[in-house]
Amino acid sequence: MSFTLEQAIEHLYSSVLHRDETAPLEERTIIFDDGTITKKWGWVFFYNNEKYYRTRDPSDAHVGAGPLFFNRDTGEIRQHGSGCNMDAEIYDYEMEIEADGKTWCLWLSGEQDRIGTILKLKSLLRIDTPSAQRLVGSLPTAIFHGIRRHLDWMRRQFDSQGIVSYITLETEPPECHEFAVPARYEHMSNVYAHHAFHDRWEPDW
Repeated sequence: MSFTLEQAIEHLYSSVLHRDETAPLEERTIIFDDGTITKKWGWVFFYNNEKYYRTRDPSDAHVGAGPLFFNRDTGEIRQHGSGCNMDAEIYDYEMEIEADGKTWCLWLSGEQDRIGTILKLKSLLRIDTPSAQRLVGSLPTAIFHGIRRHLDWMRRQFDSQGIVSYITLETEPPECHEFAVPARYEHMSNVYAHHAFHDRWEPDW
């Protein structure tokens, strides 16, 4: 079943937002039609209480009412916090749809010198020689798998050091590390990374 916009809104009111026409305005949930974002896969809806919808006074708003993603083809609903980075969340969702059950992998290209790549990784990641050598046993090699946005960020870090890399979708991913920004490598962080990463991870290299 493919949902229309009207059907999606009706479904949200009945299943997630529980709109009650008899409730006071400050307790009556309403979707802000003027804020809806239309995507190929569905819609991003914004909502709050009806009193705030009418007054647009921030003091009337309910805190924490984040956007809702609605997939027109599957009926899937994803709710996000009010403090989320909208562009990042949409990108993540679209890359997940594109992956369609496959795995995003970041590779080090074979079009570069292995020893030179090891030295550059040592500098970028601030790891010792044995750790870098284990990461680059040969070239080309898959080095990380994970969320596409995270791998995009890591690829930019590689680019800044002259390390040639590329990203693929793999049905059966090769053996490599799952990537999240390591706490001990915060020297690589930038304003983009502030929105890109939410976890802390210590590698077992």
